[in-house]
Amino acid sequence: MNQQTAQTDEHHPSPARLAGVVRQGGRAVAIAQVLSQFVSLAVLAVLLRLLGPDPFGLIGMVLPLLLLGRTLTAWGLPMASVQQRTLSHHQATSLFWITLALGLFLGAAIAALAPLVAWFYGRHELLALTLMLAATAPLYAVGLQHQALLERKLHLAQLTWSRLAAQALGGIAAVVVAIGANTGWQVAAVAALVVQQYVELLALAVLVWWLDDWRPGRPRRGENLGDMLRFGTNYTASGFVFTLEQQLDKVLVGLLLGTRALGLYGQAFNVMMKPVLLTSTALTGMMFPALSRARDDRGTFAAWVVAFNRVVAILLLPAGAGLAVVAPETMWLLGGSEWQAAGPLLAALAGVILVRGFINIAGSVLAAVGRTDRLLRGALALVVGMLPGVLLGWVLGNYWEQPLLGLACGYAVTYVAMLFPGYLVYVLRGADVSVGDWWDAVRRPLVAAVAMGAVVALAKSALLFAIPAAGPLPRLIILLAIGGLTYAALARDELRWLVAQWRTPSSANRT
Repeated sequence: MNQQTAQTDEHHPSPARLAGVVRQGGRAVAIAQVLSQFVSLAVLAVLLRLLGPDPFGLIGMVLPLLLLGRTLTAWGLPMASVQQRTLSHHQATSLFWITLALGLFLGAAIAALAPLVAWFYGRHELLALTLMLAATAPLYAVGLQHQALLERKLHLAQLTWSRLAAQALGGIAAVVVAIGANTGWQVAAVAALVVQQYVELLALAVLVWWLDDWRPGRPRRGENLGDMLRFGTNYTASGFVFTLEQQLDKVLVGLLLGTRALGLYGQAFNVMMKPVLLTSTALTGMMFPALSRARDDRGTFAAWVVAFNRVVAILLLPAGAGLAVVAPETMWLLGGSEWQAAGPLLAALAGVILVRGFINIAGSVLAAVGRTDRLLRGALALVVGMLPGVLLGWVLGNYWEQPLLGLACGYAVTYVAMLFPGYLVYVLRGADVSVGDWWDAVRRPLVAAVAMGAVVALAKSALLFAIPAAGPLPRLIILLAIGGLTYAALARDELRWLVAQWRTPSSANRT
């Protein structure tokens, strides 16, 4: 049974059949992702109000090390499992034991680095916190191979719903602990965030083992893993650099400005990434297995890449334009008055939404054609280019006595204006996809989103002038309604196309 279960995708489905499978799973994935972000925001709102910025700042100091450890734990092997045309039971078994061994090793390494983390930030509490979180590395490893097998078989809906269930259970556990904790003691408050990590990872591992009946055998030598290990090594290196790039700004905030500043900045960044993750996580879950199977049909492959990017444009460009205007109201709604200082940070970071979704799905495009070497070089270019921009923003912010806001602005401007255009061309050329086709797909949603943002900004100014006593909540409701109606009118053709993709399997090849 195990051997048969692991040997999936030995056949090569036609583009039409593959499109139908992806669409069917994609509908469930989209619904689950919307619910996932709703659950995430609801849990975040409760925790923001119960815990305040400092506990989020403390765990934010450990989080970069945890995320880097998880990247190394995976070693790109789950992605290699999905990308391979064939995968035997013995190969899957070897990958499972390699991943688990890496998880155990990196958990021990994180624990060993706990004193260094505490010294680096000058916070003694981080010693115990890092030790408490170290065991998340092997726990994360336990479910990785089963998640890869579910993706490989295109059981996308089952995988997404299991992630949603695990997220909800982790959130509930965190809220329960936060309510019972003495929030005047930071370590006790941080315990809620630690419990959230463990419950979510444990629940996900249990669920994916239940959903896929494959079970690893005993580890054995002699399996042909060379191609997958090479793929995984390059993918891991690029993932490590991408994780470093996404965490360096937080490390700098924690080091230069302290826990409260990191709490404010980290959660503003987290809220900014919500629509990005809502869109890109759902798409990459479909993109990578689908593009991996369509890569030999260059016409279908290119058309799908452009279509996926068009979906990103339609969904994320208005989110970025709108959030830049309503950021203060959004942070007030989520966290209350204690988090109002995060409003300007969120407004500055909202521009990153305009490009981050495209960057996130680009990795699936290059990985699907086996160009993880090119993905690594692109990741290195991003991290090298990002760091000077962030530091310059911090320096200019210090000059204006707003160092945190300056850093956020430096991050956003560097990404949107300097790094993204070159990175996009680099990725599309590496995958033999036309830059002109990409632009034709995104320019109409871009124009509609910019126009909508201008309308919402004017409406907000009018509301503040006409009804200055109106609170943030009614103002946010009115502005969201105005923005939604405006974008629906300006981008109606794009929205019709999006609905057609949802309904019509054969439309996957149209752009």
